[in-house]
Order: sequence, then structure tokens, then C-alpha cells
Amino acid sequence: MIMSLIWLLPIRGRHRKKPPRPTKWAQTRLGVEPLEERTLLSVGVGLSVRNGVATLTVNDNAANHVGVEKPDGVYRFSVDSGVLQTQPWQTVTSIVVTTAGGDDVVIVGQSVPVKVTVKSGSGNDGVYGYGPGQLIVYAGAGNDVLEGMAGNDKLYGEGNADTIYTGAGFDYVNGGSGCDTYYVTPGQDRWVAQRCDTVNRVDPTDVAPPWTTQNGTLTVDWRQEASGAVIHATGPSSWEIQWNGSTWVLTGISHFVFHGSAYSDFVDGTLFAGTTEMYGNGSGDTLRGGSNRDVLFGGAGNDLLYGNAGNDDLTGNAGNDLHDGGTGADLLDAIDGTFGNDPLVFDLLDTVLRDPGGVSVIDTIDDVTGHAVYQGTTVAMVEVDLGVSGIFYSLSINGAVRPLNPRRANGVIDVYVADTLSNFTIDVGLRLDLEAQGWLQVHVVPGGGGDPNYG
Repeated sequence: MIMSLIWLLPIRGRHRKKPPRPTKWAQTRLGVEPLEERTLLSVGVGLSVRNGVATLTVNDNAANHVGVEKPDGVYRFSVDSGVLQTQPWQTVTSIVVTTAGGDDVVIVGQSVPVKVTVKSGSGNDGVYGYGPGQLIVYAGAGNDVLEGMAGNDKLYGEGNADTIYTGAGFDYVNGGSGCDTYYVTPGQDRWVAQRCDTVNRVDPTDVAPPWTTQNGTLTVDWRQEASGAVIHATGPSSWEIQWNGSTWVLTGISHFVFHGSAYSDFVDGTLFAGTTEMYGNGSGDTLRGGSNRDVLFGGAGNDLLYGNAGNDDLTGNAGNDLHDGGTGADLLDAIDGTFGNDPLVFDLLDTVLRDPGGVSVIDTIDDVTGHAVYQGTTVAMVEVDLGVSGIFYSLSINGAVRPLNPRRANGVIDVYVADTLSNFTIDVGLRLDLEAQGWLQVHVVPGGGGDPNYG
């Protein structure tokens, strides 16, 4: 609203009129409300945080795999091949996840303590809760599978034939239209049943396999088991699980989710062609991804994380954890508050996050004459291709120019660092030219707190 106040100028023989008394509406103060911070993963995916509510929106109609976790103080939302997360300074008191018309799978991990509301759209969706809080699900149209969390959940199947598991807590279930199937605990849950609904009263002492399958997603929850898991992929879409004295084989799997126990779990997805999410939780776990994108969290203990092929995310969390990204452009997150304790195996395509005191990621250098700066104790450059002429100019060690005058190389240049590579910088313009020509191999002699192979 734009308001203007007109003053009447004095006219000869007349007195200037007094300004009118402001009315109540003129005295109203206009407030400015700040907009929420918003992060976009793609055109159809966005994350915003406002007034304590973290809202993830997935607007495309594809079959999406959505995961919600809080492994290290911030909330992480994985959507197929991407990850969004809240910022450390943002307070989150509840979460809302909205998906569109595809056959979506939404998994709320055990580390999520707040209330989560899922509006899963019109596909044949699966919503699985493993956290200690409350889960509210509006499943929409489609034949959906809903599994509650430990809190007092509200599970609405809405249209079509739904399958609903209440789990722990005092839950409320309403499947809506369609012939639904409930698994409820008498004396604990409340439910609304239509004429054709099937209600299965579950004895809490019954033992069921610790996994479920829905829309090609195999979800294994090993947290309540009394021993570590032994699970491995037997092919591009099949897994073998050893449980309760028997071997179980599950096929037709495109996405694999694992929640580990307090013991040492072994999960090997080397032969698997789909995507995976693995949360090791306690003790020292061995988690191996497959040939596609993998998201691996070690949890407590000294874990071994292998991404194998694909663009993977590896987070060791507490303990002395091995991060081996394998091939692909991987993220190795070794930040756990202790510098130099996590072994790292990575290449130039990877992004490595280390604790304070670590070494910056090494830049690439090759085959363009120019200036480059190295800081270290000793540097020896070895010629690779004698057929290429030219020299590097202005080679510096610890700020002092050294007349090493090596040949220009069209291939791999080996740079040997005797102790600590404390810094490595290349002029921005030069780097663009150098990166197109070849690779740099760095060999670090053990010893010194700056070993780039540890985080």
C-alpha cells in the first residue's frame, strides 16, 4: 500500500490548515517477513527451511527414492542421485516431504528424531519409518505400503488397496477407499476398517524377517538383531541374506537400503547394478557399494567403506574409517573431529572433506608452459614424454624460485614430496589449460601430519 500526505500551502489572507489526524489504518505498521532459505537440487526438487519446518518437494512424476537422515547434526535428504542438506545454524522441529505421481519410496532413517509428514502423491508408493518420532502419512491414490515409526503415528492410505503396518506406538490407521490390509497391535492401535478391509492382529512377540520389499526397493532393518548382518548381492538385481539359520534370496531389486546393528555388519553390493543406501550404525562395519550410486554411512566404530563404481557419497562418522570411493566422481567425508585418523583412497574426480589441519585437494598439471607454485620440502619432476619440447617457468619451492628447468611433458608428471605437501596452488588461467592435457600423480612419503591420504 502506498500512502501520500498532502500539505496545503498558505494562501494570502488564509491560515494554513492543520494536517488531518491520522486514522487507525494510517497508523498501521507494515512488517517485512523474511523469505526462507531454499536449495534446489534440480528443476523438480527443492528444500526449504522456515519457522523450524524443513520442506522437501519432489515435483517430477518419476519413480523417486527419497531418504531422510540426520547422521552428523544436520538433516540430509537423498533423492536418487543427489543429496540436499540443512545448514548447521538452522533449527528443524519437523519435516514435510511431498512427492508427485511416480511410484515413490520414502525412507525415514532411525537418526531422525522429529515429526515427519509425508504426502506421497498418486503413485504406488512405499513409506517406511524407522525413527523414534511420529510419522504422519497421506498416501494419496495408488496401492501403497506404509510402515510406522516408534511414535504415535497417523497413517492414511486414502485411495486404492493399501498395506499398512503400524509398528510401535499408539497409532491411528485409516486406509480410505479400496480394500486395504492392516497389521495392527490390539489394545494399542486404533483403526477404521471398510467392509472389504483385512485386519491382521499382530502379536508383538512374533518374529518376522527384518526386511520389506516395495516397488523394487529392498529395505533391511538389522537394528534389533542379536548379531551382525551377512548380506551380499548375488547379481545385478538380487540379494542373499543369512537370517535365523536360513539363507534367503530376494530378486527384482533396483534399490537397496540397509540399517545396521550394534555389531559388525558385512554388506557387499559389488555385483548389484541398482542404487544403495547403507547406514552402519554401531561397531566396525564393512559396506561395499555396487556399480551405481551408493550412499554409505559408517556410524560408530572403525568402518570400511567402498563405493566401487558410480558417483558415491561416503561418510565414516566416528572412528578410524577407510573411505575408498572407487571409480566415479565421489564425495569422501572424513570429518569426525579427529585429524589424520581416516585412510582415504581417491582420485582426481573425487571431492575429499577432511578435519581442520588436512591438506587441500591436489590440482592437476600438465603440458602447458607457464608458472606453477609448489610448497613442500623437496620436489623432483620426472620427464614422461621425450618427444615434447618446452619448459616450465617459475617453479617455486617454499616461495623461492628453483632453476629445475624440467622438460615439458605430454602425459603424467610425477611430483615426489619428501615430507608434507602443505599447499598446492596453480594460477586459475593456467589451471584451465593444464587440466585438459593430462594428470598429476602425487606420492607422499609416510610421516608428517599433512599426508593427503588421511583425513
